[in-house]
Amino acid sequence: FNESGTITLKNTIIANNSPGGDCSGSIASTGHNLDSDGTCSLGATGDISSQLPLLGPLQNNGGPTFTHALLEGSPAIDAADDANCPSADQRGIPRPQEAACDIGAFER
Repeated sequence: FNESGTITLKNTIIANNSPGGDCSGSIASTGHNLDSDGTCSLGATGDISSQLPLLGPLQNNGGPTFTHALLEGSPAIDAADDANCPSADQRGIPRPQEAACDIGAFER
């Protein structure tokens, strides 16, 4: 992810990329991101590094495109910044569903 240039991330999951890791190049975190292998050098408020996001398979979970569901126990659940959370997830499900928005495109 990102060979050159700078990518700015907020409330984003970057996980399970291969070969070589999740990130290379310059990553600017504005907080509440999850990186599964620590290669993104995340360090902003709410960032989670080197933890598996516990994602389900890419499949039809409803909505116009396939998504990875957040599985029970995912560190992404209720961990997003609500101030910058879209009002609906990728499937059109209203956010938040529980105490806070979930990190990523899927609201559990």
